[in-house]
Amino acid sequence: MRHSNFLLILLMALTAIFSCSEPTLIGSELLEEDNVSLNFTDETPIAAQTVQGDILQTYSPFAAAQLNNVLLGGFDDDDFGKGTSSIYTQFALSLTQATPDVSRATLDSVILTIAYDTTLAGYGNLTEALEIEVFPINEDMQNIESYFSDQTFQTGENIGGATVIPSFDSTVVVNSYVSDSLTFDTVLAHIRIPLKTSHFLQALDTALYENNVALQEIFKGIHIVTPNKQNGVLSLDFSQSISRISMFYSTTVRLETIQHEYQFDFNAGNSRSVNLTSTPSGLVEPFIGTGLDNLLFVQGMQGVNTEISFPDLSELENIIVNKAELEFTVDRSLSTNAIFSLPTQLSVTTLEENGLNLISDLQSVIIQQGTLSSLDNFGGQLVEEMENGELLLKYKINISDHFQKILDEEVENKITISAGVEQSILRLFQVYRLYDLLPAKASNASRAAFFGPNHAQYPMKLNLTFTKI
Repeated sequence: MRHSNFLLILLMALTAIFSCSEPTLIGSELLEEDNVSLNFTDETPIAAQTVQGDILQTYSPFAAAQLNNVLLGGFDDDDFGKGTSSIYTQFALSLTQATPDVSRATLDSVILTIAYDTTLAGYGNLTEALEIEVFPINEDMQNIESYFSDQTFQTGENIGGATVIPSFDSTVVVNSYVSDSLTFDTVLAHIRIPLKTSHFLQALDTALYENNVALQEIFKGIHIVTPNKQNGVLSLDFSQSISRISMFYSTTVRLETIQHEYQFDFNAGNSRSVNLTSTPSGLVEPFIGTGLDNLLFVQGMQGVNTEISFPDLSELENIIVNKAELEFTVDRSLSTNAIFSLPTQLSVTTLEENGLNLISDLQSVIIQQGTLSSLDNFGGQLVEEMENGELLLKYKINISDHFQKILDEEVENKITISAGVEQSILRLFQVYRLYDLLPAKASNASRAAFFGPNHAQYPMKLNLTFTKI
């Protein structure tokens, strides 16, 4: 009898234990029920149009917001129109060389060298010669100011130039007299432009080397341009050591001539502004600001953007957004045959109370992870997909959090898609090299055309997964 009571008590205890685990089973059932209640639509109405891009910030006194690379050149695109890019830059005393003794020197030659951007090199037709000219800047540039793509400075008469056929070999060997004797340096591929020694004769004044203020009172900077609008745009990197102005001079001691080289630097303390122009014409022109949406366009430099809004959200009241992904297909007939490449990364901005800003989905990727590979969670990169035996090129962009904010009326019902970051965003990203994570629109000449929301076969759409509440 006692054994029977013990077994009964044990059975009741086990029953109680399993009863305690019941909420987990109930929870699982609720999760399965939630999965069943997920809704999907790709029929949310979209309004889209092509808009002219704004002027862009091309120099910031904050190093974190300075461009990694700058463009030089121009193009005349039958579909998108004309564009140009020229460079204004200061130069400074060497950060590594001792003050030179130039009191009894003879100036032999002056060479401007600028490294190619090794990740990109350039856009367009770079197999033909590109004419480059250099002019002196005649007014002060300030490294504590911000400059934008419409900025110009007064310049003087031509002080140098070259006709360049770009060569992007990884390294080249150059002569150097930095050690006061001939040596050979292996450096990154670069352009070399002779400058007139007559302009630099004042560089033989020893007072010039007291500090950069003294230097820049005489040499305020240079303006680098391509006067002929060839279909080529070089991407240049002023941060590399080969990017410099080398002054070759000689001194004679006891009838012995000694060769010297002094290298003026381009460093982060120098102001460097890029002037951009954009004249849309051809195919893109009738689409700008007119609401036509069978085709949409984005373009780097100061080119066009695509503006998107959602005119009818009445069917999406009281929902939680699980995922909202914009999807659009590239018009390959206007893109893949072009000499200007497709954008590698699109950015999405919205107008907020404190100005233009990246949408929250893109912000969170940068803040939480801060690496280039983490952008996969946001998208905006070119992908290939096979549909019905046809290879399609698409862009897909995750706007889930931002779309929820649109539904909750926390933000404006409008976003702008660009071929790179429109401007430096410092309010949230002061600790990041933002342009290491996202390409700057001012630093690329890529462009794309894609089908709009009313295209018959490949319409732009919002793939929306949501839960009703």
